[in-house]
Amino acid sequence: MKTLLWATATLGLLIAICAVVPGQPTSSQTKSDLVTEDIAIQYARANLKLARVRLARFENVNHKAPGSIPQMVLERMRANISVAQEQLDHAIRPDDEKPMRAYVRYAEEKARVANLAWKNALELRKRPSAKITELDLEKYRLEAKVAELRLQMWQDRAYLPTLLDQMQWQIDRLSEELLELRKTVETMNKDR
Repeated sequence: MKTLLWATATLGLLIAICAVVPGQPTSSQTKSDLVTEDIAIQYARANLKLARVRLARFENVNHKAPGSIPQMVLERMRANISVAQEQLDHAIRPDDEKPMRAYVRYAEEKARVANLAWKNALELRKRPSAKITELDLEKYRLEAKVAELRLQMWQDRAYLPTLLDQMQWQIDRLSEELLELRKTVETMNKDR
């Protein structure tokens, strides 16, 4: 009797699973519900919210202890929000051009932040107590130049990126996140 009940329950479960075909709306779902449930959209939306929360947390820390979070860290976080917004836009309304726009947007933000870092280094260098060397200035200048050239390449169709270029873009993004994490750890250690 137990075997019959178990077999019946299992069969019922299999029928229920087979009745719901992945990607097809059930009687209570519409196609628009499926679009809003798309995993890429959920991921992009969550990523955007996470970027905003990270920025808000650091701004709160900076508000409580002014100057504790360097402006460059905040700028990188703002850049991450801008790129995450572009990725969400692409996830909601994908087309052939939108992935490229997300890459271009990232390159724009990377160039903006790199240029800002260089300008900040130039300003800091003017202070008598500054510990920024000529090599540091040159590093910041070259990072800004490379970021600007990379942006120009992403904007010019003659230089459409290869898979290797796209992987480099992703590595750059991970590097930015590592910088963020390092600054977070440093801030947390200071608070102890």
